[in-house]
Amino acid sequence: MAVSTNGNGRSGGGPPSELRATGDEGGLDLHAWWRLLRKQRWTIVLSVALVVTVVAFRTLRQPKVFRAGATIQVDLEPPRVLGRQIEQVEDMTTGTSWNTREYMLTQQAVVKSRSVARRVIEALQLDRNKAFAKASGGSAGGRPPKMDDFIDELLDRIMVAPVKDTRLFTLTADDTDPAMAQRIANATAEAYVAHNSQRRLEATEQAVRWLEEQSEGLRKELEKSEHDLYDFKLEKNVLSISMEDQQNIASRRVSELSEALTKARIETIRLGARLEQLKTLKLADPLSPPIDILPPDSVLYRLKQGYVELVRERAKVSSKYGAEHPRMREIESELSSVAGDLDRAEKSIIASLDSEYQAAVHNARGLETALAGAQNEALRLNVHEIRYNQLRREQENYEKLFAMVLGRTTETDLSRLLRVNNLRILDAATRPERPYKPRLMLNLLVGVLLGIACGIGLAIVRESLDTTVKTQEELEGLGVAFLGIVPTIDSVEAQRRGRRRKRRGDKGSEPLENRDLFVHEHPKSSVAECTRSVRTNILFSSPNATLRTLLVTSPGPSEGKTTVAVNLAITMAQAGGRVLLIDTDMRRPRQHKALGLINRVGVSSIIVGEATIDEAVQPTVVPGLSLLASGPVPPNPAELLQTERFRAILASLSERFDRIILDSPPVGAVTDAAILSRLVDGTVLVLQSLRTRKDATVRTIRQLREIGANVLGTILNDVGPDNREYGYYYRKYGYYYGYGADSEAEGASNAPTAEA
Repeated sequence: MAVSTNGNGRSGGGPPSELRATGDEGGLDLHAWWRLLRKQRWTIVLSVALVVTVVAFRTLRQPKVFRAGATIQVDLEPPRVLGRQIEQVEDMTTGTSWNTREYMLTQQAVVKSRSVARRVIEALQLDRNKAFAKASGGSAGGRPPKMDDFIDELLDRIMVAPVKDTRLFTLTADDTDPAMAQRIANATAEAYVAHNSQRRLEATEQAVRWLEEQSEGLRKELEKSEHDLYDFKLEKNVLSISMEDQQNIASRRVSELSEALTKARIETIRLGARLEQLKTLKLADPLSPPIDILPPDSVLYRLKQGYVELVRERAKVSSKYGAEHPRMREIESELSSVAGDLDRAEKSIIASLDSEYQAAVHNARGLETALAGAQNEALRLNVHEIRYNQLRREQENYEKLFAMVLGRTTETDLSRLLRVNNLRILDAATRPERPYKPRLMLNLLVGVLLGIACGIGLAIVRESLDTTVKTQEELEGLGVAFLGIVPTIDSVEAQRRGRRRKRRGDKGSEPLENRDLFVHEHPKSSVAECTRSVRTNILFSSPNATLRTLLVTSPGPSEGKTTVAVNLAITMAQAGGRVLLIDTDMRRPRQHKALGLINRVGVSSIIVGEATIDEAVQPTVVPGLSLLASGPVPPNPAELLQTERFRAILASLSERFDRIILDSPPVGAVTDAAILSRLVDGTVLVLQSLRTRKDATVRTIRQLREIGANVLGTILNDVGPDNREYGYYYRKYGYYYGYGADSEAEGASNAPTAEA
């Protein structure tokens, strides 16, 4: 299986892959994290120790700072001594809850204002205090501190914090002197309250001055408007009676004259009609008009009535006595006399009625003239009323404004004398007994946490930068099978001997045994069990093919391939087969030393024909295991291995032995391993834990596969049990199965075999 890697053999950046997921579940692998922390525990411990030491050193060198605090209460509405009808110049009420919060935040900002700080400095004479002046410092050049420097220093020492769900806030001051901290806190609280009171007083005094100016101006305007109204009334002669009354009189006069004119006109029409009728009666027969148009008590009415009676009587006498009767003559004489009276009466009545008619006409004309004059007067008064109303409204407006401003001036002047304030000091600051900072325990705790965080981060960085192979998952991720692990032989043997000396009470040291024959000498050890597990995995790696020849190599030198090859050959021989170990590393041979034999003749001797196979193959102390040493070191090992002679030798040996294991030089150093990998049935790579780099492993596998080599898998060598990260693999591949006396070494650390 091929994998895509970056330049260092890692499949991507970031934290190590074994920390990202737990197998197929895709979650966080807590065990991998725990192994990482255990592995890098000294890094974390040193980081914590360094950070805690620095924090403790810095904390102990810091001067002790004392903190004193005062509590200030903010009343949303000040006391109203003059009642609610009199309003303050500056409204202190806040209204809604949002305005309340905004007001409280504003007041907290005012406490830390430069004006309040200046008051405190002047009140406590901090600018003359040597310690405070030294703390304030100055600019570059060594100049003495200015007032702004003192203010900045004081503001740095003052803190304001609200008390939750109240209208209180605390004011704290820090200083190295507890008494000075108390003085600064109380002085700041008093300066803040005084500043608020003075601000309100200044606003009130400014309002009083403005109101007095406005009052004087309004007084002059009022006097001017009153004089203008008086001059107008004097000019229009409306001083005795008001304009309203005059307008009412004119209105009543117009109404009365209009009514009188109407009556006069009606009377004129009536008199004119009677006059015309009477004139008509004078020209006609006295007996023809009706009598009823004349009033019953009038002379003319009585004369006409008498005349009618005489005419009736004449008609009776004439019909009875005739025209010549004396009574007829008397009646005629009376009729003539009555007719004369009627004529005179009619003339008199007509003259009287005509005179009355003329008087009525004259009266109507006079009323018309008077009505026109009254209407003109009313119109004139209307015009005067417009101007009069303007002047009167102006005078009333100025009067009201003057009265309002005069009253507000009096109220404001009274409120200035009262000096009410909505701020008060609830609790004054007391002298602090213990320093506020530095807080040694808190700083140490923070240092421990910071050290742990830095240590973990450094551990992750170190682990991310570590590109060596360590675990089975990493090797399988590189696209190669994992055949097993081999513990560190030196560590296991040293611990075993240490336990033995402890049981015997022997404090002396013992030399270590031959590491290459450790599996033979300690077949029940964890190393032997792990090697047998590797042997089994190799044999089952190709169930359909017979693995008679195996090549053991590594990406680089000193990775333990020689020791692994020897121990692997020993375990195969212990299984009952005939095993031959061939040392094909003809540049730096070492297998003969591992097995305690000589290197007089070997592979090179057989190839050049100086010896036969029987002469070169040597038996070993391990039953069933033989060694074919490298022989004398030739000048051209790679050319010898490429010859047909070597192929024939390898084929001949395959017929004599059940298993042949070839120990070759590293792949990355020379081409010998690449040549041999094509001549064997399978190739096994030995990788040293925590040393062999992933990129070297990837290059080796790619190089072998490109030339057609059968790479069976990898063996992770030098896995130490002291490394807790890999203890799981240690137990899984044989260490757990150790028994007998050798099982005491379980849990020991692994060390690779040194190669020349």
